[in-house]
Amino acid sequence: MGQLLHLTRARRALVAAGCVGALVFTAAPTAEGGRTLQAAGANPTSRTGVLIEPSDDGDEAHFCTASVVHSESKDVIMTAAHCLGGKSDDLVFVPQYSGGARPLGTWKVKAAFLDSAWMENQDPDADVAFLSIETHGSGKNVQHIEDATGAYELEVGRSRAAGTPVSVQSYNNDSDMPIVCQTTVLDDDNDPVFHCDGYSTGSSGSPWVTTVTSKGHSEQQVIGLIGGHHQGGCYTHTSYSPAFDSRDLVLLARADAGGRRSDCGSPRSSSSWASASEWAGGRR
Repeated sequence: MGQLLHLTRARRALVAAGCVGALVFTAAPTAEGGRTLQAAGANPTSRTGVLIEPSDDGDEAHFCTASVVHSESKDVIMTAAHCLGGKSDDLVFVPQYSGGARPLGTWKVKAAFLDSAWMENQDPDADVAFLSIETHGSGKNVQHIEDATGAYELEVGRSRAAGTPVSVQSYNNDSDMPIVCQTTVLDDDNDPVFHCDGYSTGSSGSPWVTTVTSKGHSEQQVIGLIGGHHQGGCYTHTSYSPAFDSRDLVLLARADAGGRRSDCGSPRSSSSWASASEWAGGRR
């Protein structure tokens, strides 16, 4: 993969993503904050699901969490950039995945969009990827993923807003049932963080969702995702996010345009996400 490292949120092996230093120099932080619940008792949201890399032997284990974000094309999802390292371009997204069931179908990923700061230096604050999704059906029967699932509004500038209440639904690799935690955002040396137990390998990309009400209208906004510092964290009870900023709005716009038309030539001409990401991320 060259510049994209094959990094998952390997908290069970803390040597990954720079966590050796955490083992040597710091004690495990206290798991303060919300209470982790099985989403079976909280109804998994339709806007969040799992990424799967189908294989020839029929193994379809999920490996990261992703969510649908609002766009004009209605064909865009978001996850952590490090989730794509070492993956082929044959990925699918399954929203509202629960116990192996796929009530809203399986949606093929068409192209990946990453920031050059991640491609070149794995900048933790650029650990965000937007993926354009193929539609279902055709003609008058075409269906966009946002039509099937709904979508979160992407909100930048609030990731570091300590005290913001968030709900985080996530899929760990070792379970087909999601977990969810209601908690608040904290600040850890300018890194957004929350404390809830149970978030392990596979939870990368999980959206941090807050509800904003104005003039009687409620809107669910995604203000962060599990990723960034240490690819999301070295401990199962401490989860970080990249700090969303204007770069993410630019990437979303590119993914949105990629879903509707090709402004920069044909995306993904090879079998790896590296070349697709270089094109889609507008590498400088």
